[in-house]
Amino acid sequence: ARAHVLAICAKENISEIALGYPLNTDGTVGERAKSAERFRDDLLREGSPPIVLVNETYTTLAATEELERLGYKKEQIKAQIDAVAAKYILETYLERKRSNERK
Repeated sequence: ARAHVLAICAKENISEIALGYPLNTDGTVGERAKSAERFRDDLLREGSPPIVLVNETYTTLAATEELERLGYKKEQIKAQIDAVAAKYILETYLERKRSNERK
């Protein structure tokens, strides 16, 4: 996975990566978040662009609710859930970036 990410970054001239950070619902760092940290650290060691960790808590729930509102069936939701959750992660990243630029 790391080689694939690095190849995309090089090909597309990516200047920063937003990486989903699966904190526990109480905001603590669990095993999944530690795994994301290790992935980030490995990418950085291998020369990736800067990486911003973005809290992805509840993104799957929000994505499921959105798809259900749109009338998707269970099989369709299963096929689309990761892409829609990624949209929420990206939106959070972009909102934070815009907010920081205004300061």
